Amino acid sequence: MIPLLEEHLELVDELCRVSRRAYDRGLVAGTGGNMSIRIPGTKSVAITATGVALDAVTRDSVIVVDFDGKVIEASPGLRPSKETPMHLAFYKLRPQVSAVLHVHPPFATALTLGSCEMPLMTIQAKLNLKRVPVVPVAKPGSADLAELAGSAASLNPESRVVGLGEHGIITAADSAWTAYYLSDLAEENAKVVLLSRLAAMT
Repeated sequence: MIPLLEEHLELVDELCRVSRRAYDRGLVAGTGGNMSIRIPGTKSVAITATGVALDAVTRDSVIVVDFDGKVIEASPGLRPSKETPMHLAFYKLRPQVSAVLHVHPPFATALTLGSCEMPLMTIQAKLNLKRVPVVPVAKPGSADLAELAGSAASLNPESRVVGLGEHGIITAADSAWTAYYLSDLAEENAKVVLLSRLAAMT
């Protein structure tokens, strides 16, 4: 077990549980998606390892990096998610953010295709998501993607969810569970949007 994480086992275990819930819920498939939490009192975050499916995340597969993305502590052979720069962009921009979740929910992802903003149709989505900007397509794990997502969050301070062109969504919140519930809500809203479009065609 990584020494720094031993001081925050409750948060680490929450990250593991939320990661598994996101996978079981169908918000991500295969080894896609990643999650992180801010380590209180430090300028560092704990993030899931690359190549580890979210349903297989354990204490030993969580890695600590600093705000520059440098690995502080990791189990042998593991590397942090390639989306670490995108996660760090949100932590640097919003001091109140404690958790970041990036997933690939199919319906929400469909609404990132060729759109600059995700429509919000349900009252719950309007009240809780406020606004979901969608950034252009960029290579996964690239500095461009991190910059685009961070810029969208900066320009839309009320937004806690940002759509990534052809690449799912990223959610920043005050806790791991809140990040999960907002992601799930975004997916539910997307289903309603697409079903309403289908109904309009009949």
